[in-house]
Amino acid sequence: MPVPSPVTRELDEREHEARSVDALLAAHQPLIERIKLSFGIDRAAFCRDVLPLIRAYAQYVSWLPATPTAEFAVPGGLFQLGLETAFVALQGTDGHIFSGKLTISARSQLEPRWRRATFLAGLCAELHRAVGPIVVRDDAGQTWPSLLCPLASWLEQRPAQRYALDWRATASDTRNLGLLAVRQVIPDQTLQFLANGNDVILAHLLASIGGLPLHRGRNALDDLARRALALVIERDLAAHDGAGSWQREGHHQLRYLVEGLQWLTSNESAWRPNQEKSRVWFATDGLYLVWPGALQDLARLLERQQLAGMPADPGDLTERLGEVLERTADGSLLWTIHTPEAATPLQAIKLASPLLLLGALDTVPVALTGPLARDRRAAAPDPPDPPVPPDPPQTALFEPAAPPASPDAIPSPVPDDARAPQWRLRAPLRLNVGVAHALATILDRQSDQVVLDPDTQTLFVPLHLFEGQHLAPALVLRALAEVGMLATDAAATTAVDHQRSSDGSTIAGARLRGRFVETVAGA
Repeated sequence: MPVPSPVTRELDEREHEARSVDALLAAHQPLIERIKLSFGIDRAAFCRDVLPLIRAYAQYVSWLPATPTAEFAVPGGLFQLGLETAFVALQGTDGHIFSGKLTISARSQLEPRWRRATFLAGLCAELHRAVGPIVVRDDAGQTWPSLLCPLASWLEQRPAQRYALDWRATASDTRNLGLLAVRQVIPDQTLQFLANGNDVILAHLLASIGGLPLHRGRNALDDLARRALALVIERDLAAHDGAGSWQREGHHQLRYLVEGLQWLTSNESAWRPNQEKSRVWFATDGLYLVWPGALQDLARLLERQQLAGMPADPGDLTERLGEVLERTADGSLLWTIHTPEAATPLQAIKLASPLLLLGALDTVPVALTGPLARDRRAAAPDPPDPPVPPDPPQTALFEPAAPPASPDAIPSPVPDDARAPQWRLRAPLRLNVGVAHALATILDRQSDQVVLDPDTQTLFVPLHLFEGQHLAPALVLRALAEVGMLATDAAATTAVDHQRSSDGSTIAGARLRGRFVETVAGA
């Protein structure tokens, strides 16, 4: 069951009034009681071993919000986010065996440590938010030294009990900064308790808080904490905005998406770079992931991991990854690449830094010689100059053959050595994946029935060609209309257009706007 927020959703102004830690704890007392029940210990042990950890976290983050406008964007939101995540992660340990290969006696000694470490992993999962994105200043302009003391202690020393918040707009992922603040929340005695009798629990806890990978095995503690964090954030956004986190901002999802890509690269044979039919291609011009196949693999992985609120559509996933992707010259996230083993060009997304994935591998693969995002013919020698100088370069998007004699007639077939241009699709990411694939296939096959109108710079595509791709014309027209790809007259009552073939018959088709198609001369 979702834990109701004890504070109003409305944010204060930029100026905040300092409030006591006791008031913050009192506002969350029902949840603290539920945490005690989940630990299954008596009140004396809870007050001795667990409650000081909760108070130390409250002392450190005080009444800070977690974000300026998205999840837990309320005074005290960062404390609430940590406490709810810790509670859900702790619940996940019920029935979970962390040290399955050890004897029952050894497990009985380590299980309480694993449970407390999992609780702390959830509590401190977003501790970095107090260190990286937020700048706290008092009324004299002095800045809170977040690595030296808790916020509540610093405010108690201020003559005026007010402070201002500034958010670093350029702050990127700062999870590793949470490690620098750990000892402000977790005392040395607790760290030593977790380290007694083993050499893994403390290492797994710190790796989870700092977002660090383990060299061997899974971090089961981190799996519970990250799943709890996704669920808690999704609940908060859904409860207060009526929509899931993907539809709001979804910045927190980038962590899960990148980690998923790293896991796939390290564990899936189909993700071994530069192998036949691989999802990953690495060359001198960067690292590419084949689209949409790579994103479909990622969506299936996220579903198996039971992470709440993750988008499942390749287009949505691509937009969520936009911060770590490189765009083409025209601003698109989709690139066209030519891999050594593919007969036709592939669509792909390009990572801004190849090490984002390659760093997860034990051995970095050798980059392919030459760029992948290029025209195959660029490496071929230039043909001899023709006896007649070529026409001046065209500035239009298309470079069509000579227009037909009749505006309604389709040009007759041309010889193989003078083929019509090859049309390449530049569809919006929101276009239905099946329709996009079918349309790209049709354009790549250079059918003589796909005709350019040089006056309107639109492309006529017969609907029967989609039937050959096992798609109903009505579905195709609806999908194209939803993303604005159809060029229809304002007075038209239907999206279907017609052309007359050379034998006098009429062909029904869709007319595409020119900006969604580019021309590549025939291979």
